[in-house]
Amino acid sequence: MSELPVIQLPLRFEALARPKRLKVFFGGRGSGKSETFARQLLVNAESTPRYKVLCTREYQNSIDDSVHGMLKAFVDQYQFPFEVQNTVINTPSGGYFKFFGLS
Repeated sequence: MSELPVIQLPLRFEALARPKRLKVFFGGRGSGKSETFARQLLVNAESTPRYKVLCTREYQNSIDDSVHGMLKAFVDQYQFPFEVQNTVINTPSGGYFKFFGLS
C-alpha cells in the first residue's frame, strides 16, 4: 500500500475522521461539504479493504450530475491507485464508488 496523502480537515468536519457508520453534516452551498467528504472517503477507501461508497442524489439523469468528476480529479491530484471508469471507481482492495439517482 502506498503512503496515504495527508488531508487537512476543516475544524467543523473533524468528526469525519472518527469511525461511525453514518455521518450527516448540514450547511448551505459553498460550505465545503462535498469536497471534504470526497477527500476523506478516498483516504478511507485506500486504507480499508473492500470499502464501498454509494454516492446518491435525488435527481441524477447522467453521471455528469454526480460527484464522479470531483472524485476523479482528487484521484488524479492525490495519485490514489484507483481505476476510474465511466460509471464506477474501483479500489485495488475490491471496494468501489458507485453513483445512483434516487428518483
